Amino acid sequence: MNPGKRINSLDKPENDKAWFWDRVEASGLRPLLKTNYNHVGSGLLTAFTERWQPETGTFHLPIGEMTITLDVVSCSLHIPITGKMLNHARTSCTMEEGQDMCEELLNFSREDAQEEFDKMKGAHVSFAKLLEIYHDNLNSVLEAENNEDEEEETVEFLRDCTVRAFLLYLIGGTLFTNKSAQYVDLIFLSYLQDIPLINTWNWGASGLAYMYNYLDRVSRRRCGNHGGYNCMFQAWVFAHYKRYGHRFLDENYTNEEPVGAKYYPLKTGKWPYETRTSLDRMEYIPRAPGVSAKAGMNQFSIQDAFDEYLNENYVTEEMRGPRAVHGYETVSGYIAWFDNI
Repeated sequence: MNPGKRINSLDKPENDKAWFWDRVEASGLRPLLKTNYNHVGSGLLTAFTERWQPETGTFHLPIGEMTITLDVVSCSLHIPITGKMLNHARTSCTMEEGQDMCEELLNFSREDAQEEFDKMKGAHVSFAKLLEIYHDNLNSVLEAENNEDEEEETVEFLRDCTVRAFLLYLIGGTLFTNKSAQYVDLIFLSYLQDIPLINTWNWGASGLAYMYNYLDRVSRRRCGNHGGYNCMFQAWVFAHYKRYGHRFLDENYTNEEPVGAKYYPLKTGKWPYETRTSLDRMEYIPRAPGVSAKAGMNQFSIQDAFDEYLNENYVTEEMRGPRAVHGYETVSGYIAWFDNI
């Protein structure tokens, strides 16, 4: 099962469980539930991966260089792009540390955790086991809520464990997928420890850096399996290359939702030959609007059509807000934020 289908089929509590959804909403990661695809265009994504250049961090195409930017992450996924970067580069979670976190943060015993680590050959938890942990905690919460003698502290502990297991499953199947697509590295659980502070981590930039690093590795020869593509990669292709990948639009999609939620991909082949040939034949110089427009259109009608397209597909006037003519009219702190990002 590909990661996107795994997330879409994940059982979720009813909407009236405010203790669960309030925590998930506050984490800033809830939009990831809307941006997963049941079908991954392996051939399509492989063709783009072949054109990835690690030295420049860009896709080299006949029409020039393009890349996936932080703005793309924000538009495609609507997850936090400010805050602290995940800082576990070149470090991993030891089995003893993993046992501690499983017991304290997931309500998963040290003995059972070690048994799982032995199977996964490291401090990893398979998606199947993580799903089991999530369901066990959720059921325990529901039982505890119906028990008048249960202490509130115990109920809150079980609720937090349920949310952590859910979010770990979510980010493991979206932002931080790996080639095996079978497990989640427990190092990511450390960022879910303090639930009120989850949204202070820069999930967008960290996920983008993770994807860059993955593309660097799979673009090299004889790297083997090209699995592990995450949701933002396919969303970027769909948004910028409408001729590639079979998909249809969600009729109920609105501009307030992540762009990645706009499409429903259809099943496609796993071989890149067709897309590879099409990319090779891209025009070097796009035709001017006056040449490519329909007969009878002039520069004014072309501009009107373009403005209408923007309003229908990207932003409304309310979302765009008033136009800033002078630098001092921008929102306070914007320039400092822009320089920082």
